[in-house]
Amino acid sequence: MTSMTSGDNEDLLARAEARFSAGLVTESLRDIVQFLSRHPDAAAAALALYKRLQTTNNPPFARLALEAGLTVAPRSVPLLIKASIYDVNKGRIDSGYRLAEQALALAPENGEAWSTLAVACGFMGDYAQAVARLQQALRLSPQSASVIWRNLGWLHSTFGNGPHSTEAYHRAITSGAVVSPEVHSSFLLSLRYWPSGSEDQIFNAYQQWGQSVSEALRHHHAERGSFAPKVPHQRVRLGYLSADFREHSVMYFLEPVLANHDREKFEIYCYDDGSRHDSMTDRIRTHADQWRDIRGLNLGPALSRLREDKLDILIDLSGHMMGNRLAVFASRAAFLQGSWLGCPGTTGLRAMDFKLVDALTDLPVISDRWHTEKLVRLPSTFCVYQPPDADALPSAPPSAVNGYITFGSFNNPCKISDLTLHAWSKVMQSVSGARLRLKGPGFDRPLMQATWRQRLAGFDIPSDRVECLGKTDTTLGHLETYHDIDIALDTLPYNGVTTTCEALWMGVPVVTCWGEGHAARTGGSLLSSTGLQSLVGQTPEDFVRIAVDLAHDADRLRTLHAELRATMRASPLMNYSTFTREVEATFTALLDDAREKQVRSLPTQSG
Repeated sequence: MTSMTSGDNEDLLARAEARFSAGLVTESLRDIVQFLSRHPDAAAAALALYKRLQTTNNPPFARLALEAGLTVAPRSVPLLIKASIYDVNKGRIDSGYRLAEQALALAPENGEAWSTLAVACGFMGDYAQAVARLQQALRLSPQSASVIWRNLGWLHSTFGNGPHSTEAYHRAITSGAVVSPEVHSSFLLSLRYWPSGSEDQIFNAYQQWGQSVSEALRHHHAERGSFAPKVPHQRVRLGYLSADFREHSVMYFLEPVLANHDREKFEIYCYDDGSRHDSMTDRIRTHADQWRDIRGLNLGPALSRLREDKLDILIDLSGHMMGNRLAVFASRAAFLQGSWLGCPGTTGLRAMDFKLVDALTDLPVISDRWHTEKLVRLPSTFCVYQPPDADALPSAPPSAVNGYITFGSFNNPCKISDLTLHAWSKVMQSVSGARLRLKGPGFDRPLMQATWRQRLAGFDIPSDRVECLGKTDTTLGHLETYHDIDIALDTLPYNGVTTTCEALWMGVPVVTCWGEGHAARTGGSLLSSTGLQSLVGQTPEDFVRIAVDLAHDADRLRTLHAELRATMRASPLMNYSTFTREVEATFTALLDDAREKQVRSLPTQSG
């Protein structure tokens, strides 16, 4: 074995990365193989290199390090598992499945290999096999129970099995092991997707989480007064924090506000925590006075970067969704902190000062007791919607040609609860020959389709009347799939938001009904904003009646398809300027009130 200095190794890796960036993948792979061949334990070296490269925000090059490792050490189970996890997370399901199978063949008693193969099975749509393999992983690796229960939580969620998902996530966070904050957030979100208790009980769970997090982070905590400038800034320093400054559903609601902010009165800061960027990222950057990259920063450095800016207001755009930075808000990074858009309901944090809603998503007095934040009800609606750049025109109802009604839902499958399926089933049974079109991740896979058809059949929705569609390659293609839907059916109790707006934009009426909390009332708020209150029921029984009546009214259906886009354009949902002025007035009033309270709280000086 020829010895190489540390400098030689680094030069070799630098050359490999340069070649990879230039598109010379084969040559780059050869360099990494040469680098690993110089190590006595090539597999361990490959794993260490992969971990190191992940922090450089170049995931494809990091994946190449795993491929190089498997070239040198093809029977390394840890490498096979790591490569499988990477490929599955990047959507290369078949490759991830094969790699996990290889790992299991080499180590049939390895619980992590069973768990990894189970996750790949889940993405392929084989729910029963995935559950069985995770149960085997639990038997073989009880020391990894928290990770396996987390995977079970995800699996049950993906297939709409709410109670089992909540139970699994709860087992993960109570296993005694240290788990990531994302697992706690997944547990809390599961309570909203399939509530088995009252809103009071859900709030208690969020509040307990918030108290425990605040206690754990008390050494990072800063008081609000430390952010109060002696002289107010010339412009209000307003920050937005997100991992999704890209073509993402949240940006369809945020960008029109960013573009319409009064930059003479507000100085806009965007804190980017995302690893994916696109043309929308570039456009959003033009709406910000200051752009801060906080990707990869641990809590301490991230807090330092935000606190240096002495923000008047910082807005969280994620809530408990994936990639959230709630620890930043729990520690306080601005004079005022608020939550908006990303996630329904409370964050559970006392340090989150307010949440933007409207009087329909959150009924006055009733909803306030379910939030640690002050609920601030915007005058017209809780959001505005900006359609994607890629656009398709609305079409006539497909039933005019097909001779039957096509209902549809493009909501995330985890929202398809038993309550939803009970309502959909009654609708389908009441409309002769009606078909149901579902669209979601993995729905193009035969196993996924079979699993979901079986579940729907359990609610008396015949499989031959169900069509499943996977994700489309382009936004334009996604919008065009609405051409094949007569009526969109909302999910209960967790309503759609982006999908509801998309449907209305494409001329497809949406039927929903009011529920108790924010997640169960956004559909009603959006439809009310566009003058479609008649499509909002008070109960699931009303939901069924409204959908059935609309399916039997061809003239009204034709009119809605023809006029909905114009109606939406003229509604508060697309009045960006007025809405932004309302938001700014709200921010100003909140800031004035907080400053006044801050002054009153200062000790008086006697002279």
